[in-house]
Amino acid sequence: MAQGIPMPGEVGKGFRITIEDLAPRPPPDKPVDDPITVSPPATPETTVIPKDKFRVIVTYESSVPGSSNGAVTDPAIQAYLNTHCPIGPDGKTPERRYWDQHETAAREVSPALRSLWQAAKQKNHPVPALIIDTGAEPLVLPLPKTPSETLSLLKKYGGE
Repeated sequence: MAQGIPMPGEVGKGFRITIEDLAPRPPPDKPVDDPITVSPPATPETTVIPKDKFRVIVTYESSVPGSSNGAVTDPAIQAYLNTHCPIGPDGKTPERRYWDQHETAAREVSPALRSLWQAAKQKNHPVPALIIDTGAEPLVLPLPKTPSETLSLLKKYGGE
């Protein structure tokens, strides 16, 4: 072996590998910081949606009495949505709607609500449903059984 480099015909001479060399080793005493670790993004389930983005559509089957669970007529829900949804392009109407599942939104003046409706319809949503604009993908949730449960769910995403 010349200068620590094996010469032809000397490969392996002077080297010994044991089973211990191949065995798994315990982790170092001090953990190494992982600089690539990234916190997961907040999900709509845990984040209050900013007021300028909190648009809501309640969709139901108008030919089935009670399919909207009273969410369409409940004064507390209406008051909440009136104060938490942004005002639409007409300068006076809050960006919240109560629509039959067959609505086309062709006459809707709000481009944001038209887009929300189209995106939700592509998701093949349940009926009745609560459709909430998150600023990205629409959140489509089954409509809760009672108006008070519906209001609680709205407050979860729209804040108090």
